[in-house]
Amino acid sequence: MYLRNGFSPDMKAAIFCKTTFDKGEQALQTELLERLAIRKGYEVEHAVEESWETHPGRSEGLASLLKYAAEGKYQLLMINQLTQMGRKPLEIMKWIDLFHSQQVSIYIHDLGYQTLEESGQLHPDFYPVYNLLQGFVLQERDIKSLRV
Repeated sequence: MYLRNGFSPDMKAAIFCKTTFDKGEQALQTELLERLAIRKGYEVEHAVEESWETHPGRSEGLASLLKYAAEGKYQLLMINQLTQMGRKPLEIMKWIDLFHSQQVSIYIHDLGYQTLEESGQLHPDFYPVYNLLQGFVLQERDIKSLRV
């Protein structure tokens, strides 16, 4: 059974945190999500911290978490903000779709809800954000096609 602002207790979760410079900020954000997971009764299986400076392009941390997701090791990815998944809407959408394809919902702390319902469908609260991201992706593609 899923809950309004998260999944059921005893769920396995992973945490991903990507920040700019400050290792202390990474640790604080990870600790915040770990405390939230404990409060909700989730078992944290993996926690990955990355820096934009050391991994400016493709996220090795998200790639490793996706591998664990494919192995069924957790059902919920906890992040602080969508922008930790990428700098561009296309990159963010790609990661969201990849995790959803593995039946992993994403809990976005600053929005306060997860992306999928128990049925695997987009959570109604996430529709506006998802549609907005899709619109930005289309604009991004249109702009690139005009440059060519």
